[in-house]
Amino acid sequence: MIRFALALACLASPVAADITWQPNFYDRGRSLSQADEPDLILPMPCGGAMAFQRVDVFVDGNDRLSDKALRHGESSTQYGYRNYLRREHLRGPFQGNEPTKTYFFLARYELTELQYSALTDPDCGFRPSAIMTVPKTGVSWFEAQDISRIYTEWLLANAPDSLPEPRDGGLSYLRLPTEAEWEFATRGGETVDDLDYTGLRHPMDENLSFYAQFGGDGTAPVGTRAPNPLGLFDMLGNVEEMMLEPFRLNALGHTHGQIGGMVTRGGSYLSEPGDLTSAARTEWSFYNTRRGTAQAPETVGFRLVIGATALGRTGAEQIGEDWRARFEGDPDEVDSPITILIDMIDESIDPTQTEALETVVLDLATAEDAARTARASQLNATLELATTTLSMIRFQGRRAVSIQDRIDKDLADIAFLEGKTDQVSIDARDQIIASMPQFEALLADVTQSIRNQVGAYARGLNLLADAQPAEVETAFTIYRSELESRNGDEFLDLLVKLRDHLDVLIENQGLSADALIELALRP
Repeated sequence: MIRFALALACLASPVAADITWQPNFYDRGRSLSQADEPDLILPMPCGGAMAFQRVDVFVDGNDRLSDKALRHGESSTQYGYRNYLRREHLRGPFQGNEPTKTYFFLARYELTELQYSALTDPDCGFRPSAIMTVPKTGVSWFEAQDISRIYTEWLLANAPDSLPEPRDGGLSYLRLPTEAEWEFATRGGETVDDLDYTGLRHPMDENLSFYAQFGGDGTAPVGTRAPNPLGLFDMLGNVEEMMLEPFRLNALGHTHGQIGGMVTRGGSYLSEPGDLTSAARTEWSFYNTRRGTAQAPETVGFRLVIGATALGRTGAEQIGEDWRARFEGDPDEVDSPITILIDMIDESIDPTQTEALETVVLDLATAEDAARTARASQLNATLELATTTLSMIRFQGRRAVSIQDRIDKDLADIAFLEGKTDQVSIDARDQIIASMPQFEALLADVTQSIRNQVGAYARGLNLLADAQPAEVETAFTIYRSELESRNGDEFLDLLVKLRDHLDVLIENQGLSADALIELALRP
């Protein structure tokens, strides 16, 4: 009954999409934490609104099958069947003008009681208040799905232009987040480096209580604590958050085949600090067997994500071409293994042989996909290491110049004091001469360190030079986007130099150690 009454009420109102709530009712954390403005604000019934953050996912946007390989979970084996390390993949349905930046939108806060009332009370028979900005709990997974549907239908009827348009057209819609989306976002996404990303929690400048509500004190209004690096509030603590997909065990290397119950992430106000991690997962039954009703815990809420269909309205043809290119392999390789096997399948008249050949094709395609992912990871790691090494080379180069300047000054002072017979000059000259071996040894150490680091740098450049040019170009583009997201201006400049050095190395078919040292230290 809710959905029909609400739809009729909203469609009848010419100003239904106007936002009349004060910002502290839908973006409370901004005023409390001096956070940036949300990336997107969607209207709601009753003059309400919901704030969203854009979550970038850097991939090769020109390849519609390209996605980001992620290492999620934790290395601890205490609850390994739930939380151990696993591989997941992610790509956003939205894409701007930059080819590497796909993205999705995740609600900045957990759905509040106020927002829940706006979506379920067609008469708007409530008055917005601060007490209603606590997370809405006591909602089943099924009702959360229905709430996302109600909100989407209202937006499509009253404010369709407020929804972002997917890359391939079609409609975007509200839903619960997947586990991969949630964990990627709670860890900080593209705004943090690999070391911080794999930590137990996102980087924190203060202690945990500054970012999370926990310890049995009850729920707090959303946005009371500080945001994570993506500007998302209460990702840990306050209330557990429901995920879209059902729970599945970690079977050491793959996701287990048995489908389980409802997954929640992030912990709640009842959690202990050690349980508030980016990797922790909890399974709930979808139903309360004692009551005979859908499970609706008082410690569980949810936040919404804006998603879209994978094919969109216009993407099927391009996706089909990209899939075919991956399946058939390099077009310049006439007799690729998969092509040969496909020809054999076409010629086979034995069903058993055909099935066996198809299995081999699947295994080969799977292996090639794993190899492609491994190559991309290796290129990204090589770029990061080479850029860091170049930074160290240039730092050591500046040290060498400073030490050499000191030695040159000492030599000039010795020459100046030469021939002076007063005791002060003699003592000063002797003191300078005595210190010279120390600086000469230091200069020798720094010079050797530069040569060692240039050796490592050369190995990185050679790996890049030997890789497929298209894959290298994609790696450069994605790494550049990652650095821009992390405000890594110094490393962006170094990446430009590294690109130039790689071009010189390829053009000259190699470089001597001295030539590469000179190139690396060049301003």
